[in-house]
Amino acid sequence: CALPILSAEDAAFTVSSKNITNEFASNTETANKKYLEKAIIIKGTVTKITNKEIIIDNTIICNLKELDHSIQKNQVITLKGRVVGYDDLMGEIKLDQCLKVS
Repeated sequence: CALPILSAEDAAFTVSSKNITNEFASNTETANKKYLEKAIIIKGTVTKITNKEIIIDNTIICNLKELDHSIQKNQVITLKGRVVGYDDLMGEIKLDQCLKVS
C-alpha cells in the first residue's frame, strides 16, 4: 500500500521540536504510537543543512522532498513532514517528505 502524498495530507499534529523530542525521550513506545507514519507540522531552528537534509535543533532530521535554497542555517522554520522513526541512541527523530510551511 502506498502512503498518501504528504502535501495533500492534513497534519495530524503541530508540535515544537523541543516538545516532540521530549515525548520520544520520555516514552518512545507511546510517542511511536502517536506520531509514527503520521504527517506533522514542526517548528524549530535550523542547526545544519546538508544537500536535501535539514537538521532542526540538533535532534530532528528532515529529508526534504526537494532542495530548497531559501532555507538558511539558524533560521526559525516550520516544516511539514512524515515521522519515519526515532533513534533512541542518538536521540534523533527522522522525518521524510519534508516541505517548508513558513
